[in-house]
Amino acid sequence: HEFKCKCGCELNLTQPELIDLLEFIRADLGHHPLHILSGTRCSAHNANAGGSPGSRHMQGLAADVYSHFSSAQDIARSAEKYLKGQGGISPKITACHVDVDLSRSYRRNIQ
Repeated sequence: HEFKCKCGCELNLTQPELIDLLEFIRADLGHHPLHILSGTRCSAHNANAGGSPGSRHMQGLAADVYSHFSSAQDIARSAEKYLKGQGGISPKITACHVDVDLSRSYRRNIQ
C-alpha cells in the first residue's frame, strides 16, 4: 500500500527490480524498516509534486524512501552498492530518491 499513488487514485506500477533494490538496502542497513514517501505517481500527481515529465515514479521504477534508523546518505551509499553506477540516486535532507532505470545513470549529493 505504501507504493500506491498518494493522490488517491491508487495506481501502483511498482516493478520487482525496485522491490529488490529496497530489500537489499533494508538488509544492508540492519533490516530496519524503510518507509516510502513516494512510490508510483500518476501523471497528475507527478505534476503536482513537481516531478519531471519523464519521472521514473510514473513507471514504477523509483521511490523516495527514508528510515528512522539511517540517514538519506546511508541509504544512498547502500543503493550505490547495489546499483554499481547504474540507475539513479539522489539523497535529500530526510529521504533518498532511488530508481532502477538501468538505461541511465545519475548521482546527486552523495557524500
